[in-house]
Amino acid sequence: FDNPASHCTVRATIQAPGGASLLDPSVNVLAYRDLKQSLAACGACEEAQMQTVIIPEPIAGVAGPGSAWFFERSSLPPTPTMVLTWVSVPDVDSGWEQVNTSLPSATRAVLLKPDPEDLKWLGVCVPTRQEAYLLRCRIETESPPRAAGSVRVHTDITISDASGSTGMRCNGSDDVRTCFNQYEILRMMKRLEAVPKLRDAGVLLDSDVWCQIFVIFDDGVRKEFGVETSIGDLDAITVANLLRTLTAADGAALGELQRLGKGGLHERWQQTLEALRGVRPGGTTSFVAGAKGAKNRYLADVLGKHRGKACTAYVNFDTDGGNNCGPCYEAIKALVAEADVVQGHVMGIGAWVDQDCASRVAKLLKGTASLSLSFPEQAEADHLFRQDLSRWIRTLRTKPIRVRVSAGAVCWRARHEDRFENGVDTLFATGPGLKFEQPDVSEPTFTKAVMCGLQAGESAMLYLLSRKPIELLATDLRIEVEDVPACISVAAEAMRGIGLGHHWLSLLACSAAPGLQESVVNKSVLCTRLQQRLEDDLSFAWNLPTKSGSTAAAGRAKTKHRVPVPQDKQPEEPRVQSLQRLQATPVAFGGFRPLTPPRGRCASMTMSAPMAPSSQQMACPPSALFAQPMGMGFGGPASCSGKGGGCFGGMGGGGFGAPAGGFGAPA
Repeated sequence: FDNPASHCTVRATIQAPGGASLLDPSVNVLAYRDLKQSLAACGACEEAQMQTVIIPEPIAGVAGPGSAWFFERSSLPPTPTMVLTWVSVPDVDSGWEQVNTSLPSATRAVLLKPDPEDLKWLGVCVPTRQEAYLLRCRIETESPPRAAGSVRVHTDITISDASGSTGMRCNGSDDVRTCFNQYEILRMMKRLEAVPKLRDAGVLLDSDVWCQIFVIFDDGVRKEFGVETSIGDLDAITVANLLRTLTAADGAALGELQRLGKGGLHERWQQTLEALRGVRPGGTTSFVAGAKGAKNRYLADVLGKHRGKACTAYVNFDTDGGNNCGPCYEAIKALVAEADVVQGHVMGIGAWVDQDCASRVAKLLKGTASLSLSFPEQAEADHLFRQDLSRWIRTLRTKPIRVRVSAGAVCWRARHEDRFENGVDTLFATGPGLKFEQPDVSEPTFTKAVMCGLQAGESAMLYLLSRKPIELLATDLRIEVEDVPACISVAAEAMRGIGLGHHWLSLLACSAAPGLQESVVNKSVLCTRLQQRLEDDLSFAWNLPTKSGSTAAAGRAKTKHRVPVPQDKQPEEPRVQSLQRLQATPVAFGGFRPLTPPRGRCASMTMSAPMAPSSQQMACPPSALFAQPMGMGFGGPASCSGKGGGCFGGMGGGGFGAPAGGFGAPA
């Protein structure tokens, strides 16, 4: 909006059904805090997260049924603003339009149509001598209901520091490793207790598999162990008996498990807990060893056994600090990329924990960090357990999905036969955890780009090379999420002008654009030759340099058509007094044409070669000269004598010693 002189009135009014009441922020401060966290966690766009939230005031004396709230300003707010009215409604079906029922339950894809002027410059020539277009497409996935009998493998990875290099003690006597053992056992029991409730809610199915991996490290991997459990074995009665036997050594509960045929389940869990209790501190610290050990264990025990099934992982990284360096971040990145990590958490205890390192590791794990100088007391530990359980359940609610993108085929005539090319190719994609798999070749005339790593409910941006006009692409484009087609629509491209061209050149140069997620390249399509060809076309069309500078020497930067800088914007031209170099004129033999002699009497000068004038000679006024030799005659320079600047010598080409105007004649 244009806001000249701040005279643009804005007013927003919200009308609610009868009996509705506004939640007072001063009374419901925790509710508003949780609402803010849930909005941030649901993957809202960056613009929405940056908005200022304003809660309107009730309108006094509103006539008619229902309640109303309004927000009004005499000028536009200085920052993006969201008016939030959170009301409590007695009857949710009264007076409201059920928006959710009108929205499609499948994935929505929005094809972004550039401005016509920009679309012209986004046209490129592909190797088939056809014109193609570079377009963006935003997809917003929905979580499809899980089919009965589908299998999902979830893995909890605990990477625990047992170096003991800090020598930290807890409660005055126990070493920090003993406290870590106790804390990790309690965390394991809390999750086990929640499994029956998650089964009842449909988050976990009986066919699912729950794996737990423990990697204990110092400067290397000290110990590795784990347990794998079928969710179908963890009904409410079994979990209750298992908890009693593991925490209180209840013999009756153990007998009940054996009677139900679950004795082997108890034995596997008991061995895992005993292995964890037996960990003792020692050695130095290397995060690299722990991350690599966890990745290798996951690839061998989980993917090696359950390859092809939907897999998710949650990582707990527990440490008391130590000396770490740059390679640990690369090891964490490899763990996240290859171990299907959805989220993670870092718990750092003690003064030796590097806060920057812990925060960076937590960010790479797509989670948060909890840092403390000492081990948490019971009340604080309960709070940490609740937070950890909430993150764990959120990970279980996610569903890894595969996305397939295609738009049929286009036919063109080669010399020997008709050839078919993909109607659209996916060059790049940006999104959390995205990666490209081998293309789907099930169709005889075209292939489909296949992406994985995206979780249901998350959004992604696709960068397309379309061999079809955008109007035709809108009808032919097919995006499938778990074999369910998405609803395709067309909207205006938000990026315009030079910014759009620079954005595409940055992607083609494989450099992340500022403020955006890192892009993933579809290497099965975007080979080096095609990438350079697209870069050249865009560079010349937009008059922008490539990131590598490959088009700088090819006449790309032409400035003759640019708008000249206005005169009032140009700097003033410098004014420097011009300096003139005075040259001496030699006489016939060894002579010198003197310059202005000094004031007063002038000394006789006899030189065999020309010389530069001295400062005194330059300072003498021209009126002091009487006669100057012109290069004829023998003998050289004129000699000056007398107060008035008289001069004796030859000039003008006369004979030897001929006076210019008599001895002592005035100049």
